[in-house]
Amino acid sequence: MKPRVLIMVDTYNIGGPGKVILQFFTAGGPELSDSIVAGFWRGPIGRDTKWQFREAVEKVGGRFEVLPQSFAFDPRCIFSALKIIRENKIQVLQSHGYKAHVVCWALRFLTSLPWMGFVHGWTSENIKIHLYNFSEKLIVRFANRIVPVSEELKNRVQLGARALKRTTVITNAADFVDTTRAFPDKRAELGVGADQILISLIGRLSPEKGLVYFVEAMALLVKKFPNLRAVIVGEGQERPSIEAAIKRLELGSCVFMVGYQEDVSPYYNAADIVCMPSLSEGMPNVALEAMMFAKPVVASRAGGIPEVVVDGETGYMVALRDPVALAQALEKVVCDEKLRTQLGLNGKQRVEKFFDPRVRVERIVTVVRELMGDST
Repeated sequence: MKPRVLIMVDTYNIGGPGKVILQFFTAGGPELSDSIVAGFWRGPIGRDTKWQFREAVEKVGGRFEVLPQSFAFDPRCIFSALKIIRENKIQVLQSHGYKAHVVCWALRFLTSLPWMGFVHGWTSENIKIHLYNFSEKLIVRFANRIVPVSEELKNRVQLGARALKRTTVITNAADFVDTTRAFPDKRAELGVGADQILISLIGRLSPEKGLVYFVEAMALLVKKFPNLRAVIVGEGQERPSIEAAIKRLELGSCVFMVGYQEDVSPYYNAADIVCMPSLSEGMPNVALEAMMFAKPVVASRAGGIPEVVVDGETGYMVALRDPVALAQALEKVVCDEKLRTQLGLNGKQRVEKFFDPRVRVERIVTVVRELMGDST
């Protein structure tokens, strides 16, 4: 009999946690478990309401339930979730993110159901987010099974000896996409010629992504390589700072910002190199996705990146907050087409071998069954 799981997450757009939940449904999860996704929503829900994550879950055949709220921590969410649990005879709770952890923590006491809490990493937009991050690290310790998505995150949570016994690392995996399909020609849209090198940076524009350091590195590189171009894909609070740096360093003709894109695959496809100058990462989906597209990755040694990128084999890694070192690493790849190709091929082989989404799904369901007391 397939275990019945309630997966809770607080997200509107498809970020890191949303991607791995969707991947669960597309990589064999429904064959191994009966899972329901529950998301938090503030305000009325109508036929015209746009909710990207919910729509994506339903598109892949997943069942989605709404946890309504009138304010940030409306206790109605708990009772709505309790109703879903009773009506569907849920056997295991699963949470992704601070708010979901809080609700699962309460539900564990109300229902005695086992709870697995995923740890994906943290952003650092403002004081409120820092408070949420601190609270998440405390609350997730009460989960029956704590699931960091990288070894580095397991160490950073600082769980202590007792909690570590209840911890299982399950790394993120790469979606196996058809990289040979026809993509929109983003190089042409950006005005990047066939003889120019394009660097793509993809993700949320928040402080921990370190994008300003890339802009500074780019200023050094274009002096040697005037045909070098870069595109920054994403939206967030750091956009004004990044735009100011681009203007100050007179890079407006070679660094393009295209904002949030629902489908980022064309930007991986268009790139010659993918860069991640992050200051903090959990398990980097961007690196996995870039390697699936056979793109070399130049990144900082932040968080779980060294668990994905092999320095000198699938790309290069540099120290954090060091635009000079970042420029030097990028220069190696920019200068050598054969090296770019080989690093990319190595990366694709690595991600296909070690980051298979079907294996990840099986590991998640194994933990679910262990929590149910059924290892069969």
